[in-house]
Amino acid sequence: MSMKPNFNPSLTLRGGNTEVAAGGPLGWTDPGRRCTIEVTITQRLDSGEVVARGESEEYVSPAPTWDAVARIDHPDRFLRPGPATAWGKVRVSGGPAPQPDEWMNTIELR
Repeated sequence: MSMKPNFNPSLTLRGGNTEVAAGGPLGWTDPGRRCTIEVTITQRLDSGEVVARGESEEYVSPAPTWDAVARIDHPDRFLRPGPATAWGKVRVSGGPAPQPDEWMNTIELR
């Protein structure tokens, strides 16, 4: 893998708690590569699970960070400040073959 992205440990709620400003560092190891990142934020609440999804724009090495807006799947549900699970999938291009890679972190929504 030509890079190792990550989530910031704390992500910001927006849009009346219907969006998450996701982002984090891009750990490039090869120059001249490009990537996009797909994100899913999942929060388990007493009322059930709330899921927000989004995708970043394309980034080119050596961009130091990435960001994306994840929006909730159902308009009648809302995220809350507190812990959540952040899942990411990066697609790297600009080399011999596109390389998808997934990772997951526990993050704090604020």
